[in-house]
Amino acid sequence: MPQIPNDTRWNSQKECIDTFLKNFYKYVELANEDKLDEDITQILSNTGLFREVQHFQKQITTISTVLDKVRNY
Repeated sequence: MPQIPNDTRWNSQKECIDTFLKNFYKYVELANEDKLDEDITQILSNTGLFREVQHFQKQITTISTVLDKVRNY
């Protein structure tokens, strides 16, 4: 089940990104079986999106670590 970001948790954006990357190939597999809407299939077919999300994950992991330290301070 995809993680949907919300405003109630410090790291929900990071969890959303992690879940997306973890499940990306499953999403592509479903898209290739024509079980998803055409607009979604086009988004998942964009390999640049996957690379950008990987890059963003590195950035948000750093921010998430700092937020955890601040919260526990």
